[in-house]
Amino acid sequence: YANLVAAVGKHPATHVLAWQQIALTATLGVIALISLGVFLTRFSDNVVKNQKLSALMLWFAAFSAATVIISPERDARSLALLVLPLSFIFSRYFLRAKSKFIPQVLFILLLAVIVINIFF
Repeated sequence: YANLVAAVGKHPATHVLAWQQIALTATLGVIALISLGVFLTRFSDNVVKNQKLSALMLWFAAFSAATVIISPERDARSLALLVLPLSFIFSRYFLRAKSKFIPQVLFILLLAVIVINIFF
């Protein structure tokens, strides 16, 4: 146990995030919270077959988020686990939102932040 704690304790920070990465992470976090909230409140509206698929994606998202949080490395490979469940949850929100204004604003904001992250 002491060797494990010593190895984890000596792990240096990889780098400091740039403002573009912070903006992208914050935007994805806001969209994820909104999408997950709508996803969980409308979970029982679907038929049983869709509920099983939704539950599977929810568990996949939970385990991949736990893996990213526990992992000492913070890079694109560790975040790749979250791509599939988050894209499923995001797409369900963007397709099934009753109000069309807020999802459009969030989607345009997401595209803008991705463009900023690529070109700046």
